[in-house]
Amino acid sequence: MIFGKDKIRVANLEEKLSNLQSVINSINQRGYNMAKVDRLKADWISFAKSFNYDISVGGPAMIARGRELFQNDPYAKNIVRNFRNGILGENGFTLRNKAGEWQQFGNEWKFVLDPVANSMINEMWYRYGVEKCISIEGDETTRSYFGTILNTVFTDGEVFIVKLKGKGYNKYGFTTQLITSDQVDFRLKKDLPNGNMIIMGIEVNKNWKKIAYWFKKNNPKSDIENTVNWSGDYERISAENIIHLYKKETAHQLRGITQFAPVGIRLKMLYGIEEAALTRVRSVANIPWVFEEIPNVLNGGTLAGVGQSKDTSGNQLIELEEGQTFQAPKGYQVKSMEADFPGTTYEPFIDKNLHGISSGVGQGYASVTGDWMGYNYSVSRAALQSERDEHKDNQSWFAEQCVNEIFVSLLEMAILSGQLNLPIAKFDKFNRPYWFGRRWQYANPKDEMESNILGLQSFQKTFEQVLADQGIDLEEQLDQIVSEKTLFEKKGLTDLYNMLMTKYNVAPSQPVKEQTSASGNGNGKAKLLTEFK
Repeated sequence: MIFGKDKIRVANLEEKLSNLQSVINSINQRGYNMAKVDRLKADWISFAKSFNYDISVGGPAMIARGRELFQNDPYAKNIVRNFRNGILGENGFTLRNKAGEWQQFGNEWKFVLDPVANSMINEMWYRYGVEKCISIEGDETTRSYFGTILNTVFTDGEVFIVKLKGKGYNKYGFTTQLITSDQVDFRLKKDLPNGNMIIMGIEVNKNWKKIAYWFKKNNPKSDIENTVNWSGDYERISAENIIHLYKKETAHQLRGITQFAPVGIRLKMLYGIEEAALTRVRSVANIPWVFEEIPNVLNGGTLAGVGQSKDTSGNQLIELEEGQTFQAPKGYQVKSMEADFPGTTYEPFIDKNLHGISSGVGQGYASVTGDWMGYNYSVSRAALQSERDEHKDNQSWFAEQCVNEIFVSLLEMAILSGQLNLPIAKFDKFNRPYWFGRRWQYANPKDEMESNILGLQSFQKTFEQVLADQGIDLEEQLDQIVSEKTLFEKKGLTDLYNMLMTKYNVAPSQPVKEQTSASGNGNGKAKLLTEFK
């Protein structure tokens, strides 16, 4: 029998089970099949949890696993490389500042650029980068430093950039310092006397506005010694001095998530499968000779070989050095040791999983694997366009959330330090950065350039739009054209210049026929491009 408190507990448990069953019944009566709770969805969560809760619980493990993938897995390494190169390319971000003011001309107002100020600011940004002033460590140019940031953001999901201002850092009075995510404690949560709250090491107010960051006071030696040399103390830094770079994906999300999160398990398992396949094939390849006796055949000799020995069952063994050959004596035959794994289903299985991984990271299958077999012109062009749209979106995100933030602080301190001879009172006038990120060559230059000409002639495109697609600033391009024309004239080559610039009729593009390759790769997907002249 059940007495006292135990009886009350049982009654409470029964009530909770009854309530839970009522909830399940209510869910199953809904119109959405996805919401129903049944045998097929038993392992699918049915009750929403806070996104921040999931991050606080799983964050440290995901960071460790994301870093391990980046260190060891070739596909993961290439994915991060594509992410970084898609944003930065070989030149990083080029600044073309657009400082100017609105001025009245009669009854019209026009925005007039300040070419002198813009040239000074553009030059300052360039010098700041090549002089390696952007990092307090002083060992990276701006482009290289941004690459380090992007690598970290992808693997860890976030990075913290401390803005350091003062004449003691460099002649510009501004630099930055990177702090990795494991230095902001996921477990730190606390209610503060002023009404603010610390959640996962970040201090926020009741409106979720970030007020400050609480960093562990750590010893740099711990990175080498692989020890936790943490005193238990925290350093509080105001949020206005921190760039917390991560891709925010949902409301109130306070911390970043590794971009490997949707594909990490597949990458890890795929790595193990490929490693097992290689081990299997190698183990078979390392057994050059296995002999078996032919039944009912009189042996004409013994298995005499280099280093002859016997196993525990009395079977004769032959040890051969690499490259040696051996002829089996009469009465023996070589036993086939061909590997039965991986079989014919191995490659399609690997490819299918790699397609899923490619989708999860927003990169094309060919870019992730380096395998362009089976892609004709039309398919490859569509795949590249989709991938480049993703890169452009990432470029805008990075420019808005990181590059602009650094530039604003640098511009302010460069003016205050005297490196830029501009009035600080007109800071808003000068603070008009325009960034040119990486752009790509045309997939079919002739056709796409003709398309741009038609767009210009029909007023569906502007010169600035066409050039911006190639990462070129219109004003800079026009200045260069004038400079080159002047140089031709100075060299007495005006006629040559005019001849080169003479308008000519462009022949229409020839049709392209897709022809299946006879060799291919065994799957019938390979294509050749044949132009009809």
